[in-house]
Amino acid sequence: MKLLVIIAILFSVNAQAGEVKSSILINTDVLDHLNYDYAKSFEVFGVTTFEATKEQLEEIEHTAHEEFNRCGGYELISKEDSTMSLMELAVQTAKSHHELMSFKLDDININFKSEILLATEILDSDNLEETVLELSSFNSRSSNGVDPNEHVRFMQDKVDDIIASSPLEITSELIVHSRTAQKTLKVRIEGFKKPNEIIVLGGHLDSRSRRNTPAPGADDNASGSSNLVEIFRVLALQKPPERSIEFFWYAAEEVGLVGSSEIAKDYKANNIDVIAAMQLDMTGFTGSGAFNIANITDYTSPWLQQTLVELNKHYAGAIISDSRCGYGCSDHASWFRQGYDTVFPIEAEFRRSNRHIHTKRDTIEKLNFEHSLIFAKLGLAFAMELSNSDVRGPK
Repeated sequence: MKLLVIIAILFSVNAQAGEVKSSILINTDVLDHLNYDYAKSFEVFGVTTFEATKEQLEEIEHTAHEEFNRCGGYELISKEDSTMSLMELAVQTAKSHHELMSFKLDDININFKSEILLATEILDSDNLEETVLELSSFNSRSSNGVDPNEHVRFMQDKVDDIIASSPLEITSELIVHSRTAQKTLKVRIEGFKKPNEIIVLGGHLDSRSRRNTPAPGADDNASGSSNLVEIFRVLALQKPPERSIEFFWYAAEEVGLVGSSEIAKDYKANNIDVIAAMQLDMTGFTGSGAFNIANITDYTSPWLQQTLVELNKHYAGAIISDSRCGYGCSDHASWFRQGYDTVFPIEAEFRRSNRHIHTKRDTIEKLNFEHSLIFAKLGLAFAMELSNSDVRGPK
């Protein structure tokens, strides 16, 4: 009944008139902090749409990133899509809440597989460090830079070298976006049995800092980007997966989840069957202690949260705590809003994550690459387990 009331409200409230530049999905706590007026009834689970002027958007970006320490912090949407965006979020969040209420730990039972353990032993923390060093050597990876794709081309060359030495059917491409000049790098490993069923692993490649200062983005998010490269390198040495596996190094996450939002929306519009999407964003800072990581519980799927716990028992051995980060804190929110199942492990409990992100101090010496290796193990196990099974989330 509550969901029906929410949907009725969404259809009955019109967006406020006036000068607007950008429509966004945003946590109401950020708007409250800024004392911005918005329709209190026009919100779903603490999230609302807001039409921001250029000046307001700059202030929202600063507040979400610097004061709430949210990577991403909001989702840029079209004005015409604003009501539907909240409806989609309401439905998907209600589904997740229902699943959580009826969920039993025994519902997820993942058996140990020696081939997955052997694959995780090939992962190398030195490779993670090398990739983070390369990416953080760019002065900035901003989507608003003079050449916003210099580092994207670098990364494509890196993955193409891996593809060239793999016997698997793999393709790479650069995805062009309508709302940013920056491109997303996509790599697809073709499934041999169920190629139209897809397992997604992603992380954003852009970085952000205060105006006119360097943005090395070592932790945010060269760390997660390096995990993806290393996971891909090892997967390229394995036997072909039954389901297809897709990797995304997303564009323009820091300015409203732009790349992932367009991709997830396009996938839904074309009825593409994504079984599960994992986000890797900030994996190297030991804020909760070495080998202590967090399982984000908001805007993620309970069955995948528990899948992560089970995979960790077999292949990574980290200490996992539950944590929340707030809507739009990374690209998993884009997939979640479109009705796809998501999971988001992060380096530490959210309140203990790296406070140096979005500044020139987000540098490589603050990271622990044995800690970051946990996420490569979890991502590799996630890809190998789910791409070679028939498992799906509850309907």
